[in-house]
Amino acid sequence: MAAELRAFGCESREIEGGAEFAVPIEALPALLPRLQCASRLLVRVAEGRVDTPAAVAALLAQVPWSVLPEAPARVVLRLSAHGAPPDRIRWLEAELLRGLAARFGAQRTSRGAASGEGTELAIAARLEARVCTLSLDAGGAPLHQRGYRLEAGPAPLRETLAAALLHAAGWQGQGTLWDPMCGSGTIAIEAARSAALRAGRPLPVTRGYAVDTWRIQAAPKLSAAPQLPVAANILAGDLDPGVLEIAQRNAVRAGVADLVTWQCAELAAQDVTAQGQGFVVTNPPYGQRLGGRNAMRRLVQRLGAVLARQCDGWKFAALLWERDLIDQLPLRDAEVREVDNGGLKLWLTAGELTSRPRLHARSRGAR
Repeated sequence: MAAELRAFGCESREIEGGAEFAVPIEALPALLPRLQCASRLLVRVAEGRVDTPAAVAALLAQVPWSVLPEAPARVVLRLSAHGAPPDRIRWLEAELLRGLAARFGAQRTSRGAASGEGTELAIAARLEARVCTLSLDAGGAPLHQRGYRLEAGPAPLRETLAAALLHAAGWQGQGTLWDPMCGSGTIAIEAARSAALRAGRPLPVTRGYAVDTWRIQAAPKLSAAPQLPVAANILAGDLDPGVLEIAQRNAVRAGVADLVTWQCAELAAQDVTAQGQGFVVTNPPYGQRLGGRNAMRRLVQRLGAVLARQCDGWKFAALLWERDLIDQLPLRDAEVREVDNGGLKLWLTAGELTSRPRLHARSRGAR
C-alpha cells in the first residue's frame, strides 16, 4: 500500500496494519478508485483524552460535520480498543452512540460496520488506554468489493490480496503475466486493471464510495505513475470450463476483457509465449475439493515441474497453504511472508523462477 501511494505522489509510511499518508480531503474521490491493495481508507478527524462525558462531547465536536452528509440514512459506529478495561470500553461506546444519536436521531444510529449502502456514515473509533481517535470510513463497503466480480468459483481470492500478490511479484503492467490456475479470474483481472490504470485507460464505474456523498469539491486528479501504453500480455488458464466462463464474464464487467487471453487446458498444455519480462502469479486451489493433503502436494509438484521447464528467469508470487510446499517450487532467493486470508493462515511466496535446483528461502514476519 505504501508503494502504491508513493506512485501517486503521496508521501506515505508503513504502520502496523497499514500505511499512513496525508492528502487534502478533496483528493480522496480521485484516489480511492486507484487504490488496489487497501481494504479500507480511514480519515482521521478527531483525537483526545476521554475521561468524562464532556470530554467525549468535545471529541465529537472536532469532527468536520460540515463536509459530511447532513442527513445520512444510517450512522454506524465501530469501536476497537487496546489497553483499556472492558467497563471503560462499554462506557465510551455508549457515550459516543449517545452523542451521535443527539445529532442524527436514535433510529438512524447504531453500532456496526460499514455496508456502503446509500448515504451511510461509518465512524471508526480507536481507544488506546484513555485516548480515543475518531476516523471516517471514506470507502464505505470494503474496498476489495470492486463491483465486477458478481460470480465466483469455490474459495475465491479477495481482489485486494490478488493485487498484493501482483505487487510482490513486481508486476507493473508490462510484460507477460500468466496465472495457470486462474479460477474466477481475479488475479488476471486485477493485473489487467493495473495495466489499464497505468496507461490512463478509463475503466467502467462498478461501485461507489462513501466519500462520493460528502459535501466536498473534488480536486483535480492526483499525479500518477508515468503514462505507459498497455503493453501487457496477460494469460489465464484453468481446467474447469464452467469457472473459466465465469472469469470471462467478470472481465467483461471490469472492462478488461480485451486484455486477457483465456485457455481451458491442463498446466503443461497451456500455450505460454513471453513478451518482455515474464511473471507467474497464482493462487493454487486447496482444501477438501482436491482430495486431501497428498493431492495438494502433487499439484504443487506438478506446477513446479512445469515452471522449471518453461519459465526460467521469470518473477513469481503465489499463496501456499503449507510452508514446506515452497520446497516443491524452483525458486531462487524466495521471500516468504505469513498472511491471514479470512482467518486462514497462508504463505505468500515470491521470488525468481529457475530451471536449476531450488535455493534457500528467507522468511519475514506475519502481516
